[in-house]
Amino acid sequence: MRRTARTLISTTAIAIAFTLGCSSSSDGTASTGATTGAGGAATTTGSTTTTTTTGAGGGSTTTTNTGSGGSGGTAAGGSGTGGGAGGASPDACEGGAADGTCNPQAEDCTCTDCSDTAMCQPDKCTDDGVCDLNDACICADCDADSYCGSADACNGDGTCDSFSEGCNCADCYAKAACADNHATCDGKVPDGTCGANEPCSCVDCAAKASCIVATCNPDGACGQDDDCICADCDAEKACTGAACVDDGACNKFTEGCACADCADVTECKDNYAANCAGGKADKKCDAGESCGCADCAVEPRCVSPDADCEQGFGDGTCSANETCACMDCAAKLECIVPACNDDGTCGNDDDCVCKDCQADAYCSDKANCTDDGICKPYAEGCVCADCKDLPVCKP
Repeated sequence: MRRTARTLISTTAIAIAFTLGCSSSSDGTASTGATTGAGGAATTTGSTTTTTTTGAGGGSTTTTNTGSGGSGGTAAGGSGTGGGAGGASPDACEGGAADGTCNPQAEDCTCTDCSDTAMCQPDKCTDDGVCDLNDACICADCDADSYCGSADACNGDGTCDSFSEGCNCADCYAKAACADNHATCDGKVPDGTCGANEPCSCVDCAAKASCIVATCNPDGACGQDDDCICADCDAEKACTGAACVDDGACNKFTEGCACADCADVTECKDNYAANCAGGKADKKCDAGESCGCADCAVEPRCVSPDADCEQGFGDGTCSANETCACMDCAAKLECIVPACNDDGTCGNDDDCVCKDCQADAYCSDKANCTDDGICKPYAEGCVCADCKDLPVCKP
């Protein structure tokens, strides 16, 4: 269930942000400017120079350039000493005004709220013991972060995107900030394979189940501040059943302790003691084992529980003793209840099988019939063989 702000920023958005708002001056030249209209700006190294340029919008731009050093402008200003974030403006921020907090879902490097964060300053680290937007994923503060320190952060494209990829990613092995991370690997060099003698501190072992550390908020609710393997998420449907991919690697964000891939995660040990025969998962669902045991995660009763069905779960077949309340019978003609607004007009509040839509160009076109034996009332009309026997289609 857990996600960080980093996962919400697309690669394209970051690339645009770097191009438009995070350029820097290679010689450290700075300019301080106040802008009215869409005027230009000049940069001079040496003595102080004031340049006034009439903008395309009818206004003017007054830019004062001070030798080497200075501070970034509030609008089309240059970078500070050593090159800062040039071109950032409060006008580019959410709501058209800066509020001092970067919202990466709605703001990029052209906003002054974000221009000095690690999102816009490659490899930036702020050693304060907290992994946040002021730290790239390769920073020491982020080594144990649930996102930066996971294999899910790696894209394997050969280039280290240090804001979203951590030192456990092969793309970032060569980063100076990652050198100390490899000290416990065989030969002090990671090779992508967790060796028998390599400890969890070696990045090669970051994805090993016994090395995975959960980030949990034990408040009794499975929320965005919990990984799926947290105790609060044991009964969360989004973390069990269909969420299990069984590929041999535990994805703690999307797979819970009921998934076989996560059986060896320390956080999950108590689950097996209570739910699996012998207190251990063996990849075989025994008669007395509950859905809380990883052995039974893919069993129909665990994937599709439904108390209205004959066996207490859906099996894909509507039996004679099952009613429309059972998920297996949802596609049965007598169980389909079309959504109709009988106002004489076929609109968005009507299914195609409604009387108001029987003359509609789309709903009455047989080319839109799927003829697969299942009536889809929202897309197929009464002209389709799959739906023609619905009560609403009867003359």
